[in-house]
Amino acid sequence: MKPLLIDLDGVLRIGSELAPYVPEFFQYLKENEIPTCILSNTTTKSAKELEVFFKEKGVDPNGIPILTALDATHKYVKDNYKTIKAYVPEKSKGVFSDIPASDTPEAVVLGDLEDDWNYEVMNDIFLKVQGGAEIVAMHKNRYWIREGMGLALDAGPFVVGIEYATGKKATIMGKPSLVFFEIALKTLGAKIEDGFYMLGDDLISDVKAAMDIGGTGILILTGKTTREMLDSSEFKPDRVVGELIQAQKVLGADTKA
Repeated sequence: MKPLLIDLDGVLRIGSELAPYVPEFFQYLKENEIPTCILSNTTTKSAKELEVFFKEKGVDPNGIPILTALDATHKYVKDNYKTIKAYVPEKSKGVFSDIPASDTPEAVVLGDLEDDWNYEVMNDIFLKVQGGAEIVAMHKNRYWIREGMGLALDAGPFVVGIEYATGKKATIMGKPSLVFFEIALKTLGAKIEDGFYMLGDDLISDVKAAMDIGGTGILILTGKTTREMLDSSEFKPDRVVGELIQAQKVLGADTKA
């Protein structure tokens, strides 16, 4: 069976609640011995914190590993830069405390600042990059479903703004980055060229990104992508499901084929 990568938000977690059929889905994966990794573009939580979420909801992930953009970014910048300046949420700053901070950094690290994005912050990032810093962004999502608000701008538009102003391209760590998929599959002892499934609610960052590198993309309509958005999109996923129980049937059918 090909390995399965699953997006967290909009698939396994809806807002702050567990999505329907998660316990049954996890049990199905265990019984069928499907190698699985949960992916999250969160810039505020580590894998250990997300494990706590499932435990608090009384669900056993059965040892499924979790990879977050926060964890991947920390590892990448620690391995590649001597100094950084992190533009990340306050609760994420501690993760980078073991990497020297500087006002003339080798790299700027961009997370999702939500309401803290403003001209002053953007101009400060711009000046650091103009001064020679490279850009490392935790992800480049266009928008997300913000609890209590509905659709809201994500970090991507701000990352693109810095790229446009400086003429430099950011190294993207979360989905749709090839690096992120490679790390996740390596965790499972698998390789991209051997094929994999990607189950996600983001038509571009999850599904198209996976299909572009040879994966099978399964779009689930429990998150940010609606049926209307899918119908109006030129890009079409390999499979479309309404909820997790249907994804289970898709995986089962593909296994038997």
